[in-house]
Parts: sequence; structure tokens; C-alpha cells
Amino acid sequence: MNDLFLYLAKVSAGLAIVFLPYYFLFRNDPNLVIKRFYLLAGLAAAWIFPFITFRKLPLVVDLTPTVFIDLDAPATQPVLLNSAGVETGLTINWLQVVIYIYLAGLTFMFLKNLFIIIKWNFTWLRTHDKEGVAYTKNDQVFTLFTRIFVPGSLREKEDLDSVLLHEKAHIQQLHFIDLMIMELTLLLTWFNPFSWLISRMIKENHEYLADRQVLSAGVNPARYRAQLMNHTLGVNVFRLGNQFNHSLTLKRFKMMKKPTKSPMGIIKIALLIPVVLITLGLTTGMTPQQKTVKGKVVFAETGEPAAGASVVIRNTNTGTVVDKDGTFALNVDGNPDIVISFVGYETIFIKASEIGNKPIKMEVQTVELDLESVSMEVTEEASGSISLKLKDGSDAHPVYLLDGEVVEEIDNIDPETIESISVYKDPNNPLVKKYNAKDGLIQIISKVEEEVFYIVEDMPTFNGGDPAPEFRKYIARNLRYPEIEAKKGISGRVIVQFAVNKSGQVVDAIIVRGVDPALDKEAIRVVMSSPKWTPGKQRGKSVKVLFTFPINFVLNDPQEVNKEKSSSVTLKNEDGSDPNPVYVVDGEVVENVEDIDRESIESVDVFKGTSESPLIIKYNAKNGLVLITTKEATASSQKNGMETFEKDGEIFYVVEDMPQFPGGKAALKTYIYTHLKYPEEAKKKGNEGEVIVQFMINTEGKPEYVKVIRSTFEGFDEPAMKVIREMPDWKPGTQRGKAVRVLFALTIKFKAPEK
Repeated sequence: MNDLFLYLAKVSAGLAIVFLPYYFLFRNDPNLVIKRFYLLAGLAAAWIFPFITFRKLPLVVDLTPTVFIDLDAPATQPVLLNSAGVETGLTINWLQVVIYIYLAGLTFMFLKNLFIIIKWNFTWLRTHDKEGVAYTKNDQVFTLFTRIFVPGSLREKEDLDSVLLHEKAHIQQLHFIDLMIMELTLLLTWFNPFSWLISRMIKENHEYLADRQVLSAGVNPARYRAQLMNHTLGVNVFRLGNQFNHSLTLKRFKMMKKPTKSPMGIIKIALLIPVVLITLGLTTGMTPQQKTVKGKVVFAETGEPAAGASVVIRNTNTGTVVDKDGTFALNVDGNPDIVISFVGYETIFIKASEIGNKPIKMEVQTVELDLESVSMEVTEEASGSISLKLKDGSDAHPVYLLDGEVVEEIDNIDPETIESISVYKDPNNPLVKKYNAKDGLIQIISKVEEEVFYIVEDMPTFNGGDPAPEFRKYIARNLRYPEIEAKKGISGRVIVQFAVNKSGQVVDAIIVRGVDPALDKEAIRVVMSSPKWTPGKQRGKSVKVLFTFPINFVLNDPQEVNKEKSSSVTLKNEDGSDPNPVYVVDGEVVENVEDIDRESIESVDVFKGTSESPLIIKYNAKNGLVLITTKEATASSQKNGMETFEKDGEIFYVVEDMPQFPGGKAALKTYIYTHLKYPEEAKKKGNEGEVIVQFMINTEGKPEYVKVIRSTFEGFDEPAMKVIREMPDWKPGTQRGKAVRVLFALTIKFKAPEK
């Protein structure tokens, strides 16, 4: 609405610019056709010019200030008034009042014109003759569109022919088109006095043109002027039409005596038109020079800079990228929409004028799963027992591992005490190797009385800071590489899961993914030797929080990798020749790494060309591959307190292939509603409702970071989260062929069982 009023204000200013020079310089000029063109063209220009952008010439001094938004300057703090000493009164929304007044005037004008048109249309239908003339009881002579209205008292008068010649001149010269354009302008700008003045000038010029055509038809000028005097009877009561008895008689007499053309008038109008157009352009069409808007973009969940986010002017190819500090600067014209996007986050649309000292926060984009549109799978009722068969159909004899201890049988285990069951059959799995489980291994983890959290309101801290960088530093300082494994060239990444209990001690460390028994053991040792943490808190109480952390065991062979004082990285074969390996820095292939500052390097992994590593195959690194991860890339990958485990350091938030539950959505729905336990308390009360659960499918297809976003009944929260945590492994999502993490939201509905 503000834009509409601004536009109407510009149109009103344009009408004033058109009217003033005409009235003072050109009103009495006898070049009537040129004057008609000027007035109509001026009307059109007043409406069109506000839509046109006129660029200022470089030599023109620009007095329009350029707006610079300086993020380094302190923001003005709002002043808080003490309401105790301030009297509250009636507040008036003046903008709303102005809107109502404008609409009231517009409605009145429209209804009035509509009434007049309908009234005279009925009159014409009842009284017009074959020549298209309607004889009325009214005392006025006028033309409405192409219809002539004449008082019945003139039907037998001698001067009727002159009257009809005058009115037909209006029709032949299409004056009604000018009037319709003017009436539309008056309807929309009724509040502007210059609109009414231009309307008067247009009607005045119409009368001059009609008089000139009557006189050119051979009518006696003296007799015609006498008729005009006789018909000057009243005021102008009808505006849509042209009137014979218009109150301009003396001026019309003067115009009749002037010549039809004036060379001086043509010169004046030739000079006037460009001046008016330039003034219109400068006043209503000029836009300010480009201004620079500066802003800052951060991730809402962490407050970290959204480095790499795209900032583009909407519907254009003009834009920039957010730098590593989260800031950006963009040159804009006017106040366009700015589009800010980052993969995996909600796209932001914001006006350029709204970008200021306050950081722009990007929210994580959540994939919502809709299970209501799919049907549940029909499966045979399970017996509640687990049986393993070999390929030949004979019974398998797996190793049963209960809470880290080997047991002979599991028949006596209460199912209600079981937290999770995992089955491993891959002979290369570290657990299968460790326990020599030729027929597979079943790992059973019991429930613990103490509630374990994954995400809490106040996450645990290590050494007073974020665990991701601080605990990583502690591990780097205290990790000891086993000598035998180092000589054998065994390296890799061990993933350890542990908990920080209520006292801040590290407990329950287990290997989630191992590499070698010795490396696994060292990883457990360094984690369990950790000093005390500051425990996490939920609702103000210290709670036990679970963490998953990767530990890199990277060989640093001085014969192959030399970090010289020049802060460069070089590779040499044993004979001193250059091996020409493929260099990959933060997931990007580079030609050389001589200019890399060694202080910026987080880790260096060397893969020999003879290796069957997927990375060797991916990059076709026949002469070996040097994988370098910088500290900056590592820091940018630690968002939401979550650690990514991809070997090449890349991290993605929007994926080409979404994670898939085994069997698809129908199987997921079947699993949830066949494993979902209805709380006894809710069952007794007959409570029904729904819970929206958010969770992440990690790179191994396992659900993690499960939390309730919205719930209609608190008793439903834990059963909903439990059924998500215990889901079977999904097929992980992939980006460019590599497994990545994806965030989901799922609605679980609780309906009371039928009795």
C-alpha cells in the first residue's frame, strides 16, 4: 500500500509539472491541435514516467545520499521508557485513516459517474430520434460519448443547426476519448487539484476546437456568438460530456478572433516539451545511484558465520558470496528483494532496506516424512524370537555379546531390559574378528536405569569450551601410536562412543567403528583418561550425555612426507624422484601444495597407488594420493555439535539420493506402528494425539540426535523417540556417490486401541 501511495504521489507531481507551464505559457495559444496533443501526452507521461528508471549521467552531480550500512559501528540501543509515569491514550493509525479517506473519495467519484451514465443512457433510449439526437426536458446541450442531448425547447428553433454542428464536432474529433482518460485520472487522483485543473483545460480546448469546426462550415461568426450568449444559462453540472452552453463564452469569443496557427506558439511548445519531459524524469522517474548494502549471515543453531552462502538480487544474476566472517557487501538499485541461500538451509527472502546491523539467521531445512499417504505392509505376526540360519539351512551358532560380555545363551534375558540388538556377520568386522565369531555375532545392550541424552539444553563443555576443538586438542597431545602398528603401516579412523556422566567423568567408552585391536585399545585409553568435563544440563539438572567422536591414526613417515621450514608440503620417492601423486585439499583436486601454510593443516593422509582404497579409485591416483584437510574445513564441518566422519573431509546438507528405509515408506510405517508402545496411563485415560520427532540418519544409516519438536501429550514423547532410536539401519543418503547425513521430521500418531 505504501508503494501505491508513493506512485500516486509521483503521478500527482507529474500532473502539476504538465499543467503549470501550459497554463502560464500556452493556454491562450491558437495552435489547438498541438495543445490537445500536449495535454494528452502529459497525462500519459505522468502515469508512465514513475515506472521508468533514468540513469544519471556521470557528469551530473548526484545529490542523493548513498546508504552505507556499517556492521562495525555499534547498533543504536532502544530507549526503554518507564511505563509507570506515562499515561496511555488512544493511538491512531494515521496511515489507515488516509487509506479510508482515499477509498471513500474514490468510491464516491465512481458511483457518481456510474449513476450519471445510467441515468442519461435511459433518457437517450426513451427520447432519441433516427439522427441520434435525444430531446430532453433539461435546459443543457451536451454530448455523452457519441450521443447528443438537446433541450426539447430547441427542436423548432432556427439556431438548432448550429448547436448540432457544434456537438457533432465533438463526436467527429473523438473528444470523448480525451474525457474518458481524464475521468480515469480524476477517479484515481481526486485529491489532487492539478487533476481538476487539467480537466478544465482539456474541456476548454475541446470547445475551441468545436467552435473552429463550426465556423469553418460557413456559419456566420456574429450569429454564432449571439447563440452562445443566449445559451449561457447556468453552471457546469455534468462533467463526462462536452457542453454547448459552457461557461467559457468570453474566452471562446477571443479565440474565434485569433488566427488558426501561430509560429511563435509552435516554437514555444517545441521548447516546452523537452523541458517538461526532463523535469518529469528528474522528479518522478529518477532512481538513486547504486547503494551498497552490507550484512552478516549466520547459522541460527550455532551462531557461526554461514561462509559460502549465496546472496543474489531476486530475478537477476547479480550477487555475491558470504565470506568466512559471515559478512557480505552487494551493490543494489533502489530496494530490491535479496535472496540468501545455502544448501540444507531454508532460503531467505529479505528487502535490501531491511539488511542492517542485526545478523541474518539461516534455519536448518528439515525433510518432512509423510506416512499418512502410504499403506502399512501386511506381514506375518512375529513370534518375538530370533533365529539364525546358515545358507545350507542348518542352525548357526553365533557369539552372544551382552553388555560387552560373552554369554552362552540369551533365553533368560527379559526382553523389557534390552535397549538394542545388533547383528554382525561381516567377517572383516572388528567385533567379529575380536571374538572369532565365524557364524556371526549378536550384540545386546541392556537398558540402564540412568536416562541418557543425546542433545540437551546445555551441552557438556571440555576445558571451558566447545568439545569439538578442545577435546580434539587433548587427544592430539595425549594419543600414542602403537609401535608395531606404526611399523606395519596400519592407520585409519577409529570412532569411539562415550558418555559424560552427571559428575563430568567420561564413562562407557566403546568402539563404534574400529580399525585394528591395538589402535582401538589406544583410542579407548586416551578417551577414558580424559580429565573431568563440565557436565551437561537439562532443565537445570546435570544429566548423562552421549558423544560419538572420531580419532585419526595417521602415519607421518619422514621419508615420504616432509614438512620443511618453508611451511610447504613435498613428497619424494625412496630414490629421490618426484612421485607425481594426486593432491586433494578439502575435497578439491589441486595441482600442487607448495603454497599451503603448514599451520593451516589439520591432517595429512597418504595413500599409495597400489592401495585398493575407494579414494585411489575415485581420483584415479595411480601414483598415490595425498589427502590434506585444513583446520578451516574441519571447523566449518562442526555444526549443531555434530561431527562428520567422511574420510575426504567434505560435508553436505542437501543430497542427490535421499536415505531409504528398508522396504520404503510403507515398510517404515509398518515398523513404527507395529513396534510403537501405547503408554498405559494414556490407554487408561483414552488419550489420543500426535508427536513430531526430529532425527538424523547418519552416514552409516543409523538414526541419531532424536528429539521431540512438538507433542500433544508428554506421555507420548518417550515411546515415539524410542521407536525411532531402535529403527533398523537405513540405506544412507549420498551426495556425489558418498554417504552423508540428512535431517528428518516425522509425525507419529497415537490412537487409543479399540476395546
